[in-house]
Amino acid sequence: MEFVVGLWSVDTLQSSFTLADVNQRIEWLAKALKALNDRVSREKFPKAQTVRGIFLAPEYFLAHKKKKSGDATQWDAERTISAVQRDSCVQRICKLSKNYPNILIIPGSIAWKKTFERDARDKKTIDRRLRGIGHIEHYINLDNNYHIGGTTARKLDIDGTITYRPSMAAKKEIVRGNSFTENVKGKIFHTEKMIKYYMRNTAYVFHNGNIIYKYHKLGDFFESINTSDTVFIPSQRSPIVSIQVTASQKMTFGFEICLDHNLGTLNAISKDTGAAPLDFHTICSASVENEINNMCMRDGGYMLHASSEQQSTAIYERVGSDKRPVLTIENSYPSGFKLEFKKIFFPANADTFIRNLYRALVAYEIERSIMGSKESLNALNKLMSLITKGEYASARAHLDWYMGNDKATQPTGAGAQIPKDKRFYNLLKEVKV
Repeated sequence: MEFVVGLWSVDTLQSSFTLADVNQRIEWLAKALKALNDRVSREKFPKAQTVRGIFLAPEYFLAHKKKKSGDATQWDAERTISAVQRDSCVQRICKLSKNYPNILIIPGSIAWKKTFERDARDKKTIDRRLRGIGHIEHYINLDNNYHIGGTTARKLDIDGTITYRPSMAAKKEIVRGNSFTENVKGKIFHTEKMIKYYMRNTAYVFHNGNIIYKYHKLGDFFESINTSDTVFIPSQRSPIVSIQVTASQKMTFGFEICLDHNLGTLNAISKDTGAAPLDFHTICSASVENEINNMCMRDGGYMLHASSEQQSTAIYERVGSDKRPVLTIENSYPSGFKLEFKKIFFPANADTFIRNLYRALVAYEIERSIMGSKESLNALNKLMSLITKGEYASARAHLDWYMGNDKATQPTGAGAQIPKDKRFYNLLKEVKV
């Protein structure tokens, strides 16, 4: 099974993008989705495959706009949008996704806030503050066993300045309205004033007009800033979900947002719960580097990462114990922001030969596109068609013919053999079982 993945490297922290409101950002999203859909439409897929493209954007794709762009560590306005704005954005993206029924859409994350007080019409009766405290107890925080570079207990280094964050115990008191934190480096955190709102950083997953999953960030990297009445609360929701990709098949996706990957939360939760290694490990960040040891996809699975930093935007394939970067087949620039297209492939079985053959075909497809060459086009298209349809025995027979192997006979529909002095021949010669 083959997918075309679109990774959008939008600088959501310090570029001109941060000056745009959520309405403008969704208009840009629509153009990016059209670009991916156009690329997906150039490939051939089985009719039963309901997910053919996967779209991923960075963290904070939807957040309150800044007053001016600049230093990524400085936010001159509150980061969150309201729950009402969030719901409006989500409904608009649902409608967009209906236009692209074969694309799984993960449009980065939304920073949003909601009041602790329930509306009189709310049918739910659980006290949000008590529920929030319960979620904090579930929270993987930096005060205990998890640390990142430059940190000590309750302190974090931002641009060389040691800053303060509340401990888990203090955070519970903040939710109750009994504690405060300091004003550090121009950022106002929480004061003695009663906390009115909780905030979350959430990645929604859309498919064919529906929200099929949402993941709330666990790691708190100063999520709630420039506000005195809002506190970040993580969720107990599992970061792992099975998603329908064909009429009869589901695949497993695991989610992390930025600091989560630094901390290895998905890896830790997978081990703690005994979850099987994932088909897809997805990351939205602004930004975090790719940590090889924290990737937890299965052999033959993929890590997908859309970052605000282009150098961190990537796909890695797990091959045995190795994790290898996947080549970009093409770039597009909808609304001026780089959108990378990559193709990934899951063979019907763990056939190493077929996986290696697919990589060689994609590598030649990229080179041929760059050079504008039509050389060996029949062989390229025929081999790609056979392996993506799962006709592996036929693919081997065709390859034997194209390579001029002894006793090979010309299969029906196969074109001329590949000259031995050509680049494509040498790429295929390196394919190993």
